[in-house]
Amino acid sequence: MPKKKEAKSKKAAGKDDSESRELTTHIEGDLPYSRDAYISQIKLLIRRSVEDVLDAGKRLLILKEKEGHGKFVKIVEDEIGIPTSTAYRFMNAALKAGKFPQIKFEDFSRIGKVYALLEAPEQDLKELEEKGVLAGKNIDELHTMSVLEMRDTIKTLRDNTDEIVKEKTEEIRRENKTLKKELGELQEMVPTSPDGSWAEKPLTMIQEAFIRIDNLLSSFAFDPSIIGNDKLQAKVEGFRVEMEKRAVLFIERWESHTGKKVGK
Repeated sequence: MPKKKEAKSKKAAGKDDSESRELTTHIEGDLPYSRDAYISQIKLLIRRSVEDVLDAGKRLLILKEKEGHGKFVKIVEDEIGIPTSTAYRFMNAALKAGKFPQIKFEDFSRIGKVYALLEAPEQDLKELEEKGVLAGKNIDELHTMSVLEMRDTIKTLRDNTDEIVKEKTEEIRRENKTLKKELGELQEMVPTSPDGSWAEKPLTMIQEAFIRIDNLLSSFAFDPSIIGNDKLQAKVEGFRVEMEKRAVLFIERWESHTGKKVGK
């Protein structure tokens, strides 16, 4: 695995671990940890309703947190008697459902619907939590859907989100290409007149570039499709940090050259 991908993977795993610890602490409260009690509860819960499956997922999270990964896998397979993949599915469902406490996942008749629903982009789940609407359908309409209909609805939402991400990424790429071209033109310009008139064109180009950058960043700041997408957020944040570094470097050079403080 390339180093960049590996680093991102570790960062994502670290975020999940932190969320898991927070949830397990909340579930446990002041009660002492009892491994046997959690195993018995999980075995009972996984045979029952959606609510019970989510509760089983919460207890599995605690079990993993307390026992460690190696022991956890053995307990799940040998003592609870379910595949590790099923355990992780319960845990992921509990973890994601915990982010949206106002959505009554337990009211859905089948766990398959809940699994499908939890695959929706987080910004769409947030809209469901706040407005009671997902993909133009209210909560009652979602309840009457079959598992297949729910999966198809969520797939459409994810496809639309992926397309938005693709378009935004391409927009950033095009703008970056334009800026690189203009930077090349600026670098080729050298002082050719004693009165400084040679600088008028590059200064105009810089001003126009700043306006385009400002407009783009403003659109990014208020776009929910970016706010809800970690990958695009990271790109925008990286660009912002780079801009700040370049601005600081320019100010330092300018002040050193002119002997005046910027803004004074």
